[in-house]
Amino acid sequence: MQANNPKRIPQGRRVVLALSERQVLKSAFLVYILPVAAFLTTALLANAWLGADNSIDRGALITALAGVAGMAGSFLWLRRHDRRMRRDSRSRPTIIGVVG
Repeated sequence: MQANNPKRIPQGRRVVLALSERQVLKSAFLVYILPVAAFLTTALLANAWLGADNSIDRGALITALAGVAGMAGSFLWLRRHDRRMRRDSRSRPTIIGVVG
C-alpha cells in the first residue's frame, strides 16, 4: 500500500493512517452502489426495448443478460478508475503517526 508520508517515517514501522471521510464515502458508493445501479439500469432498458411483445422465456433471458453485462461493464470501469486513483496522491491515505 502506498501512503503519503509527510513526516518521512521509515519503511517497516507500524503507523497510523488517516483517510478523508469524503474519499471513504465515495469509494464505498462506487464499489457497492454503482454495480447494482448498472445492473438495474441496463436490465430495465433491455426490458423496455423488448416492449410488450416479448415472450416470457426470451425476454427474461435477454433482460438478465443485459443486467449482467451492465454490471460487468461497471466492474471494468471501476478497475480502470482504481488504477487512475492509485496514481493520484490525493486519494492515498496519509501517515499521521507511529504506533508504539
